[in-house]
Amino acid sequence: MLAIHAQLIRNLTGTDTGRAFISTTLIYLNWASKLTAVEIITIFERISTEATEIAMTAAQTWIKEGMQKGIEQGIKQGMQIGIERGIEQGIEQGIEQGIRGMMKLGMDTLTIAAAFELPQETVDRFIQRINEKPQ
Repeated sequence: MLAIHAQLIRNLTGTDTGRAFISTTLIYLNWASKLTAVEIITIFERISTEATEIAMTAAQTWIKEGMQKGIEQGIKQGMQIGIERGIEQGIEQGIEQGIRGMMKLGMDTLTIAAAFELPQETVDRFIQRINEKPQ
């Protein structure tokens, strides 16, 4: 039975349609089975050189697609992190600006903390940072 399948695959390697079918089959095997690309290529090495070349080309395609998806995912995650950090910085700048204004009005730390609904230690850190900046 295996010999019949091997011969069928050898026959398919002779045409463009056959090679495309083998490539699609390899992708399906990789997706539907627990076989790795290396294991699939090893199986096809036993059948023919042409089948191995098709398997190698399919594996290279998988690698390129995987790398591209990884890059795209990395970019999306990086953008999301950048947006989150930008929002955090904007909030902090707004709080700092508000605290600076309240300090100019002569408000004490407890009043400022109550107004911003922040712990006094957090307000103290903002005040320290404000005082360290050149005016």
